[in-house]
Formats: sequence, structure tokens, C-alpha cells
Amino acid sequence: MSLRNRVNPHGEIVAIASRGAWMGNRGCLHGANQQLTSTRWTRKQWVICELSFRGRGRTVMTPGSYTELFFLDEATALAAGHRPCGTCRKAAFNNFLSGWRSLHALSDSELSALDAMLHSQRAAVIGKDALPSAALASIPDGCMIARERSGEPYLVFQGRLFRWSFNGYDSGQDIPKNTQVILITPLVTKEIIARGYLPQLHPSVSGKSAAQSPPPSPEYVPNIKLATRPSRSQVSAAPNLPKSTSATTAPSGRLYKLDVTPKGKDLYAYFAAILQVTGMDRGGSFPLKKFLGNFSGHESAGRIQKAGSGDFRLSESGIQYFRDRLEPGNPQHVAEGEVDRFKQCILRGGGKGWGPAA
Repeated sequence: MSLRNRVNPHGEIVAIASRGAWMGNRGCLHGANQQLTSTRWTRKQWVICELSFRGRGRTVMTPGSYTELFFLDEATALAAGHRPCGTCRKAAFNNFLSGWRSLHALSDSELSALDAMLHSQRAAVIGKDALPSAALASIPDGCMIARERSGEPYLVFQGRLFRWSFNGYDSGQDIPKNTQVILITPLVTKEIIARGYLPQLHPSVSGKSAAQSPPPSPEYVPNIKLATRPSRSQVSAAPNLPKSTSATTAPSGRLYKLDVTPKGKDLYAYFAAILQVTGMDRGGSFPLKKFLGNFSGHESAGRIQKAGSGDFRLSESGIQYFRDRLEPGNPQHVAEGEVDRFKQCILRGGGKGWGPAA
């Protein structure tokens, strides 16, 4: 049975076999049994990622980790309100930001403002009834539209409309350029595309886009371990895992910590696992002293800030600092496998040397 992690142009998440050319991330949206919770995002930074990046492997819908989402092509992901990832898609990210800067005459990226604007224009956030209408002639190639509200999505390309599906596009059709249509792609993304950003399109479109990278086979997801649904015995034996974390809500359920704080690379991996499990890496707050007695160095450097009632949260620079530790070139680099190992112990208990986080 297919997992529910495929995304349509409206940003809705469904279960269907074809995975497509790109992966995406909105935060952790699933529980212990690989089922989606009622949450459809836990962060405003919705990104589009490569399926393969530096040989990293992932198990899809790992408890406590972000939910891997999949798109037919980049035009679909952009319509859903995602934007290129700044880590695995650096060139596309910079091109997207250049369009944003030119749109607002900015010298700096103002990435947080871009993410906030995207969030205010996503169909999955504002609802289909709030989507704007526009004349077809004003919409550049690579954007998605609907003929009527709640109608089927179409790709605009080379002056024609191509009906979208999870398997590709139907043959194009012509309609008058002055026809009023419903714009699904966020307005800010539409303007960035109009300023020269070229999204990758599925090859079923008549003609090819200037793709930034060739799309993989829609059915092939390299370097991602496709996890099967757990057995009933595995589900019944699963611990009380934390719920999906929003920007202001700490996880619930019992968590575990090491009795003695590790040193060196183990400390880096342990700290990264704590931040991911508690949701602090996604902007959430948590009483961090339940796990660590001393993190004054990070606090004095401005990476960790007090959030009231004994809680702490990461600053923007702190979030980026700890994300950078997963990059191989970082002197304090930690392997994702080591982080995942600590995460499992935090969630389930690691045996001798581990106890409940007070």
C-alpha cells in the first residue's frame, strides 16, 4: 500500500504510487505508524529537494523525523508553495532568491520574508476559495492554474494548457488569452518565474523546459530507503512517540536522556538528535535542561535563547548553525546515521546508561 506522501499542485497530500522527480519537506507530519497526523506543516520553510544528495540515505517517514513528500515535477512543487532547498539545490535556490531580490529591489536575500509571503499565498494554507484570478495572458510558462475554483489543475506552457495528473500531463489545449483563470501557483512564485526562473517540467509536456537538472524516472527514488508499513506487532510494541511539533508546541510523551553527557563527535550527534526530536530545529521551544546541564557556550553565542518558563529555542543563526553540522565539509560534521541512532534512543530508551528525561 502506498504511503500518503504525494503532493498535488494545490498542496494536498495523498497516497498514490508515482513519486516523481523531487522530494519536499514541510516538517514532521506523521506519527509512529507512518500515518499523517492532522498537521499539514510545522514550518513556513517548505522546500524542494533532490532525490539524491551526496550519497545520503533515508528511511521514509522515520518516527520523529521530517515527512518526505514527493512531486511529479518542479512546477507541481512550486504551485504547492514550496521553493528550492538552500542545501541540496544551491544553484536553483540562488536563482530563485535573485528573482525575489529583483522583485523587491533587495540587496540581501530576506529569506524569512520570502517564506512568510509564500506561506500567506499557498492554497493549502489559504484555501482554494482565496486563490486569485488573473488573465491567462499574464501567467508565465511553468505556472499552474484552474479553470474554476476547486477545478482540475493545468500547467501553462508555450501558450497552451496541459491538464495535470500524478502520472504526467495530457495533451495541451488552446483557450483565449484573455480568459480569466484561477492562479494556483503563489503570486510571488509566479513573479519570480516571470523574471527568469525556469522550473523543471515532466517530459510528458509537448516540448521541453530548460530544466535545471534532468528529472529521474518517476518511479525511482535513489538513496531513499522505502520503508514498508510496520507490522501490527511492531505498532503495538511502539513507544509513546512525540506528536508532530509546531513552531510553538513542545513534544509530548516520555523521552530519554544519557545519564552522562557524551563528548566530542558523540556530543554533536546527541545534541543534533535532541534538537530534532524536541522540534527546536524547526523553531519550537523546549526545556533543554531536561537533557543537558550546560549549553552556555551556545547561549552566549546567541544560537540558543530563553523562551520563558524554563524553555529555550534556537535563534535563526542557531538553526542554520546546527543544520550546517550535517554538511560533510563542516569541522564539527556529524553523520545523519549517528544522529538517527541517538534519536531512536531518545524516543525509546537506549538501555544501560539511559534514563527518563526529568
